[in-house]
Amino acid sequence: MGIKISGFDDFRRKLETLQRRAQNVSGPVPFEDLFPPEFMRRYTDFKSIDEMFTELGTPIESAEDLKNIPEAKWEAFVKERTRFATWNAMQAKAGEEFIERRLNIDNL
Repeated sequence: MGIKISGFDDFRRKLETLQRRAQNVSGPVPFEDLFPPEFMRRYTDFKSIDEMFTELGTPIESAEDLKNIPEAKWEAFVKERTRFATWNAMQAKAGEEFIERRLNIDNL
């Protein structure tokens, strides 16, 4: 006579799937993946991160280029043209949504 726990195999399978997905979350993320068009349309005045960078008027093709923009200019631009008070807040929200998309918990 043993105890049978129903649903345990399904739970284990879902946990393994989630673990595999979590391994794909680490590492550098291209701007286009972090700030997809849906994110940009929802939270900014732009259709894409490239459009946002173009509108700034300073060529940005890498994270290094972004670091070279005067901080006050970039922060004012973000505050004026997005739903965020700061660039850090925008990145944090984008990161949160990126992880949610990658983990896809609702579809385990």
